[in-house]
Amino acid sequence: MYAIVVTVAFQDMRHDEADKMLHDMVVPSAKASNGFISGYWLHSADGTRGTSVEVFQTQADAEAALASRGSGPPPGSPVDILTVELMEVIASA
Repeated sequence: MYAIVVTVAFQDMRHDEADKMLHDMVVPSAKASNGFISGYWLHSADGTRGTSVEVFQTQADAEAALASRGSGPPPGSPVDILTVELMEVIASA
């Protein structure tokens, strides 16, 4: 299994917009991706950062999901992407 791990920074006072984008765009897109197994979207206790972990069956599935997203969120997005990593899952519980 392979995971896409993304860290974002939330723009001040735009949390409602970020939540809407997550539920209306990001989650449905992830779920529709080939080989998608599961996803978790988290935010820091202070609400300034978020991290997502999306797990796919194969490396090719994860790479295809990444490629389909283009260069990041749309212009004017309430989040700024800090990091994007493709990682192999070596254990789960």
